[in-house]
Amino acid sequence: QSHLISNPILVSFKPDGNYRLATDVSKNGLGTVLGEINEQGKLLGVMGYFSKSLERYSKELLRR
Repeated sequence: QSHLISNPILVSFKPDGNYRLATDVSKNGLGTVLGEINEQGKLLGVMGYFSKSLERYSKELLRR
């Protein structure tokens, strides 16, 4: 949780930047983080976060 409040918190989009989309999913929900990275793959900052709790129907689809 400390990473969510430590610098850099949010960065602006740069057309010439390199970006990484990290995703995670479980039986209860999903989440993504879009971050800007340098040439070595080190995170420079985060552009946005997304998370969503899954409804009962969506959970049943994941079990298939």
